[in-house]
Amino acid sequence: MQGESQFFIEDISSLSNYNIIVEANNHDSTFQAVSNVLDINVAIANKPLFNYIEYVTVNHQDGSVNLSCIVDLSAIIDRYDVYRALASSDNFNKIGEIPFNGSTSIYY
Repeated sequence: MQGESQFFIEDISSLSNYNIIVEANNHDSTFQAVSNVLDINVAIANKPLFNYIEYVTVNHQDGSVNLSCIVDLSAIIDRYDVYRALASSDNFNKIGEIPFNGSTSIYY
């Protein structure tokens, strides 16, 4: 298409409707073309509202850690990132990733 342009809409809100029209004007605005109304229903994923660690157990025989969490399953979650720090430090380091499978239990 000749003169094709792209426009990005910023700061949209989830679960909102937006009506968009485009006006094309010549150089001195003596001619104008107006598009049809484009109705956009924005259904972007919500951020998780909560994620609480319920309990953690350590298997001293094989070194595995069982994390049981209460998570917001209405949000779209791809994975959990696991971080660790010494109790006397706030310097957390990422030690693993766990794919989300729809369960509230995480095994690492």
